[in-house]
Amino acid sequence: MRQTFACVLLGGFLLGAPAWAQSATPVFDASNYDESLLIAARSLVQINNEVQALQNEAQVLANMQRNLAPISDTALAPLLSDIGAINTLLASAQAIAFRVSATEAALAATYPDSYGAPVTAASLGADAQQRWSDAMAAFKDALTFQAQIVENVQSDGSSLAALETQSQNATGNLAAKQAGNQFLALLVKQQLQTEALLAEEGRATALNAARKVQDEAAAAADFTQFIGTSNAYAPD
Repeated sequence: MRQTFACVLLGGFLLGAPAWAQSATPVFDASNYDESLLIAARSLVQINNEVQALQNEAQVLANMQRNLAPISDTALAPLLSDIGAINTLLASAQAIAFRVSATEAALAATYPDSYGAPVTAASLGADAQQRWSDAMAAFKDALTFQAQIVENVQSDGSSLAALETQSQNATGNLAAKQAGNQFLALLVKQQLQTEALLAEEGRATALNAARKVQDEAAAAADFTQFIGTSNAYAPD
């Protein structure tokens, strides 16, 4: 009897409870859960794609920076210095300078095509002394130039080793191209100094040969001046 009365009271209580009390228990909606989960997954994929894109852009910028990075050290300064020293020696050539006008003037003064009369022993001696001085100056210039070339070759060995290291350690295209260009500059410098050395040695050889020929011509002119012509003496 007591149990029946308790059940009746409990049922009446539930029937008379307000609406908010009846709906307080949460209700799980499977369709909304699936849709929310799908939206979250798509957002996560989009975020991952954006992160990957940023990483790719950062890698591209890093590659660009590496490819545009110049070499840390350059061999152009010592190469240009050596070329400047060679040009200085060429410009300071003694006696007959490496200029067309100076060469033509010297040849006309002391290396004439022929000696006209009258010819004095003093003028012949002065010309011979000048030719000897020219030849000696040219030989001295050639020796000095050879010494400069030897010094340059010794420094070229160090430059070549440095360029090889730079080429092997180049981090990008720009550094590799710069190292290659400096290799070419070194070859051009060696070619220039070889041509200049040949010019110095050729100048010395030519002046010495011209001196010998001119001395022979001067001696012949002096001899002719001394003995006179075949008509200088007429027997009775």
